Amino acid sequence: MFELGSAAGFFLDEARKSGYQVTGLEISPAEVEYSRKVLGLDVHCTSFLRENVLQGRSFDVVAAFFVVEHFLDADFVFEKLTDLVKPEGFLFLGLPSLYGPTFQTNPEEWFRTHPSDHFWDYSPDSLKKMLKGYGFKTEYKKPMSYHPSRDRGWRGKILSHRLFACLSDLTCYGDTFHLIAQKRQT
Repeated sequence: MFELGSAAGFFLDEARKSGYQVTGLEISPAEVEYSRKVLGLDVHCTSFLRENVLQGRSFDVVAAFFVVEHFLDADFVFEKLTDLVKPEGFLFLGLPSLYGPTFQTNPEEWFRTHPSDHFWDYSPDSLKKMLKGYGFKTEYKKPMSYHPSRDRGWRGKILSHRLFACLSDLTCYGDTFHLIAQKRQT
């Protein structure tokens, strides 16, 4: 398993405990030091854009949580991620979402709080469509949290938290989401 933007290594550590051989890439020297010294992980301190540390390698699972939206050249990043996933392997992503209560019902707030280093924004459906072009089939998508209080539309006004969560799960409606896609056999 490979994680792009592995931070302090907590996800990789859990994956390793589950039996995966893990490798990470992180640009923060402090996070890499913690990953290596405290958790004993194989994490490289380098940029995904500049280095070919992983050249020739491929993985059953490639993960990136709240990372891909920070790259100016999305095509380059997704091409590189695609190359890292073995045929029939999985890409596991976590991202901010355009299909969530803040953007959908309060766009002024969304634009006011939108980070300046987020260069690309996706909805679950737009990401699914884009990944299909890279040879992936989306197998799973779900919002990462539920915030009915952020929803100024009918969902936030009339639905209980539990019903809001159920409807959100069915439609992947959330300010953030995760998605798992499988690479088709080439």
